[in-house]
Amino acid sequence: MSGRRPLRLASPAVVPLPPDSAESVPPAAGGRFGAPSAAIGEVTEEPEPLTVSGPITDEFTPFEPPPPGADAPGSTSRSALRAKSKSGRRRRLVIEWAIVLVIAALIAVLLRAFVVQAFFVPSPSMEPTLDVGDRILVVKTSLFVGPVGRGDIVVFHHPNTFNCGGGDNIQDLVKRVIGLSGETIWSLGQTIYINGKALSENGWYKAGLPQLGAMPITKQIIPKGDYFVMGDNRTDSCDSRSFGPITDSSVVGKVVAIVWRNGHPYLHFF
Repeated sequence: MSGRRPLRLASPAVVPLPPDSAESVPPAAGGRFGAPSAAIGEVTEEPEPLTVSGPITDEFTPFEPPPPGADAPGSTSRSALRAKSKSGRRRRLVIEWAIVLVIAALIAVLLRAFVVQAFFVPSPSMEPTLDVGDRILVVKTSLFVGPVGRGDIVVFHHPNTFNCGGGDNIQDLVKRVIGLSGETIWSLGQTIYINGKALSENGWYKAGLPQLGAMPITKQIIPKGDYFVMGDNRTDSCDSRSFGPITDSSVVGKVVAIVWRNGHPYLHFF
């Protein structure tokens, strides 16, 4: 080994490129030279130039808003929400009105059953105060109109001893209270007496006709809780002279007003 000389590898000669050579390496970014942008031997592609089709102008298309009634872009969801909200409001309105109508009907039923009711006058027995065909308003509770007194016009149920003819078709009657519970009543000639005193009716009965007509009042004591009633048209009225006093329990209520007469609205209070 000592007699042999070591081998040496010869380095290839570096031949500088001429300045105008096409393979000269341009300086890298930042001003540093010697860093090639591409490896020697690689093929680099030149970028294609940008081309514009059509003439180049400085004009532009102005923005035009959508026509009335048309949904703007992206407003479909808002329109759906508005429609849903409107539908919900309509549903709530229908429910509210249904509740109002149910309550009104319930109040009307309760009022008719316990407070007030309208009746139709079918006969001339109460003329001239009430005409045939009149609609009258009757208050059923004494809380609003007080207890029944002399001179009050009352509606009462058909008496059990009704003997005036046609009674099977009559459910309720309307008459005026003449005598009260515990009083003694009778007539003499054409005058009515109560507890020995002549009754002053203040024009209750029909003017121009007698106070009693052909049917007198037999002397009697009105039972406790009963009323002696008569029609204002004394010559054409079937009343307590025929079927006797009526009980307080049979009284429906007091007549407080006429609300209809001769086919038209009419208002008269008693």
